Amino acid sequence: PLAAPRGVIYDRYGVPLALNAAAWLVTITPAGLPDDQATALNVLNRLSALIEVPPTRAAADAAGLKDVRSLQEMVVEGAGIAPYRAVIVKANIPQPIAQQILEDKSQLPGIDVQWGAVREYPNGMVTAQIIGYLGPIGQKEANSLRDQGYNPSFERTGYAGIEAALNVQLSGTRGSLVQKVDVAGRPVQGGLLKEDPAIAGENVRLTIDLALQEAAQNALIDQINRIN
Repeated sequence: PLAAPRGVIYDRYGVPLALNAAAWLVTITPAGLPDDQATALNVLNRLSALIEVPPTRAAADAAGLKDVRSLQEMVVEGAGIAPYRAVIVKANIPQPIAQQILEDKSQLPGIDVQWGAVREYPNGMVTAQIIGYLGPIGQKEANSLRDQGYNPSFERTGYAGIEAALNVQLSGTRGSLVQKVDVAGRPVQGGLLKEDPAIAGENVRLTIDLALQEAAQNALIDQINRIN
């Protein structure tokens, strides 16, 4: 599976209202974790302390995080799909944390950090009601994507505003990669059979003027403050 870059949303003068920003992603390769369960759990506990994701389901429940998936759950799911494929377990971590993970890699087997993209809204609440936001995909699509090798925990779809109304145009088309793998699921050298590149989502230019939008909002806030 090859993810497609989401289209950028601009105002009428080309000022970005929603874009894709580079970010650090933390990954776990299930097959890279120690075979000994106690040692593997110790690795997950060390990582959990750095990225604030519960290591196990029991730890998540004890912390009252009923809707948060644990590291162990994500690893088990990834191992069942492709054990040698890295599973994203946390996105957009701070630079110091990424650096610490890289420095401690000898004590964190199977753990890595890599560059990826996250959705960014540089104008915050000024355009939030117009642009909308991205949220988790539905369960039906999640099951379909999981079968294709995607990590549904980090797949997003448009909710509200332009992100939702033009979700199809912004999403683009996912690509695919067909290749031979060995019995453990590792790619075989020279085993590429077919590759369909992802098609990036369309960029969208709106008719709104960001500067005018900001001026209108500030005028409204000033008036409310005067009345109160």
